[in-house]
Amino acid sequence: PPPDLNSMVPDSRSSPAKMKSPLPPRPPSANPLKRKLIAEAAAENGVAGVSDSGVKVIVRMKPPSKGEEEEMIVKKISNDALTINEHTFTFDSIADPESTQDEIFQLVGAPLVENCLAGFNSSVFAYGQTGSGKTYTMWGPANGLLEEHLSGDQRGLTPRVFELLFSRISEEQVKHAER
Repeated sequence: PPPDLNSMVPDSRSSPAKMKSPLPPRPPSANPLKRKLIAEAAAENGVAGVSDSGVKVIVRMKPPSKGEEEEMIVKKISNDALTINEHTFTFDSIADPESTQDEIFQLVGAPLVENCLAGFNSSVFAYGQTGSGKTYTMWGPANGLLEEHLSGDQRGLTPRVFELLFSRISEEQVKHAER
């Protein structure tokens, strides 16, 4: 078989001898340089989960409020599975209700930064019902960015991502300036 089965689709504007894929170019994973950069970034920075794979779904379980302990409908059964009313669902990862902001950053933010620096598009969005902790996860406590002495452990994903991103860019500039 040909190396790319999509190359067998004929282009209606050209002769039958020329073939063109109707699909967009291959994803970045086909680029050996990007694969190399990802491997180097993971090795240098000890960041687990750096990859060029598609969408990752991470669940952060909210700690139960008073009165909810007895009625725990959602139960974590493993690092990637939970049950809701006896139905099991799997995800790429599930963070405990006790997970810290830093643990969420190490799980989500650090790999995102390394992927960005390796040339991949990356994004994060939080989804959930009102009051479930989306803003806290992404930014930290209310008005936290305005407070001068916000405890570093409460900062959200966004400020941590930008801090690491600019730190890594500076490191790369220094490394390449020394060459």
